[in-house]
Amino acid sequence: MGSTDVHDEPVVGIPHREPGQGLGIVQLTRLRSSLGEGPRASNALLLELATAVEQCRTHDHRGDEDLFCGNLLGWIGERIGPVLRRLADADEALTPQHGEPDLLRIAADYVTSGVRHGSPSMIRRRLRQEHHVHLSVDGADRIMAGLYSAGIVGPYDPDRGEHPVLLTQAQATTALGAYRRTGTAAQAIDAAAPN
Repeated sequence: MGSTDVHDEPVVGIPHREPGQGLGIVQLTRLRSSLGEGPRASNALLLELATAVEQCRTHDHRGDEDLFCGNLLGWIGERIGPVLRRLADADEALTPQHGEPDLLRIAADYVTSGVRHGSPSMIRRRLRQEHHVHLSVDGADRIMAGLYSAGIVGPYDPDRGEHPVLLTQAQATTALGAYRRTGTAAQAIDAAAPN
């Protein structure tokens, strides 16, 4: 998978995203994983960063070493995490929810009932057989990434060719709800843990 999100076939429930339409689940998962926990940017921080960018863009750039821009870029870099968290929250809200099957919830039910393992091929096959949803390989990979991010399945086990299931069906439902509200696996797992 390259830098663009291209599908060979239409994907129901996981919309094709053109530039400017937002990140897909794989990219959001990577972004949230890289950023970790933390605050979201305030409006005041966004305005301060915009001012810093404008100052970098408009000041006199003559000379060999531009300490002014270097210092501003360092200042911006120290504050970009909260901005990216806010962007991820806004981007996730772009995903259409109405009238589409909740493929992540359906997949969570599949992996936590009976078989107790998860693989993209199993998700594709069962969605096609039971819901008449034809999902691309990339789409199934994104669903598995979502289950992993929510703490429902563990990392891929190459020896077994599957993701181990970490939660019961009831715990997975709770974890998925918490993950959708918070975007973090840690809070989802805490919410699913028995008291």
